[in-house]
This record gives sequence, structure tokens and C-alpha cells, in this order.
Amino acid sequence: DDLKTAITYRGDPNPKFAAEAEALFVWRSGVWTTAYQILEQVRSGQRELPTEAEALAFLPEIAL
Repeated sequence: DDLKTAITYRGDPNPKFAAEAEALFVWRSGVWTTAYQILEQVRSGQRELPTEAEALAFLPEIAL
């Protein structure tokens, strides 16, 4: 029903569920890492605040 629930399937006995959960876990981490990098660059004046479309384009793609 949501990302938090999906991630609880990490280590599930069903290999498909476990693999999807791990991929979502890694993706979520990548999204937050990228978002904080962009925020720091904006705060330090290295870049302008991106538009919503630009910000979404910077985020990692999910690999399920």
C-alpha cells in the first residue's frame, strides 16, 4: 500500500518480494541522498533552486 510497507518485505522468504523490497530500499536512500545534495548546493549558492521537473529529473530511477 505504500513504500514503508513495501520495504518491510526485505528478507522475505519469497525471493520476488524480497528483491523488490531491497530495490525500493536502495532507491529511497538514493532519492533522499540526491535531494539533500541539491539542497546543500542551493544553500551554498552553487546552483539555483531547481523547478519541480528539474528536481525530479535529478532523482535516481527505480530498478525493479
